[in-house]
Amino acid sequence: MEATQRGRPRRFEAGTEREILLDAGFAAMRRNGYQDASVADVLKVAGLSARAFYRHFPTKDALLLALLRRDALAVAERLQRAADRADDAEAKLNAWLDGYLDVFYEPRRAARVAIFASRAAQRADGYEEEMAATRRMLAAPLIDVLRAGARAGRITSSRPEHDAAAILAIATSVCDPLSAAHFGNHGDAGDQVRRFCWPALGLGPHPGAGRPGRTRA
Repeated sequence: MEATQRGRPRRFEAGTEREILLDAGFAAMRRNGYQDASVADVLKVAGLSARAFYRHFPTKDALLLALLRRDALAVAERLQRAADRADDAEAKLNAWLDGYLDVFYEPRRAARVAIFASRAAQRADGYEEEMAATRRMLAAPLIDVLRAGARAGRITSSRPEHDAAAILAIATSVCDPLSAAHFGNHGDAGDQVRRFCWPALGLGPHPGAGRPGRTRA
């Protein structure tokens, strides 16, 4: 005799259900801030049950970290595509940098960063470990650019992993709204990174080397 399936049947496949919860989580956090967004708020937006939530996320912190991982993967893929489309080593560096700065200065993406970078989010269980993984993902395309440029004799970089980590840290410091070194627009932030980092790679600082129209108020 076949066992009778108990409980309410799922309305969605597991992967679809998880994505709905992630999207709803971001919507609730954007509206209320991470600290004040509750699981109930997420469920109201998603139109799903608490059982559905806890099938995927043991806590609200776990939902936040999953959102951060999803966004980091998407950004890393965009940075890789941008670098791949560029013609030479310096163009690839500029493509990576412009794409990274977009995360902070393009309004829709900046709204996501504001959630992930908030003080409340930083207190989430596992946040530091997830941010370390995020930095590794975002630096990976840059490491590839530095390695290829060094092999071709176009860039000076004997330790691409360390050089990429330094460039990423400097780029973050000039565009992170919580940093004392923050610049108010994309163009000025990019010029600062190029002025400081590019000579160390054997390149000129090239003020204003970003693509036209990148400066944002």
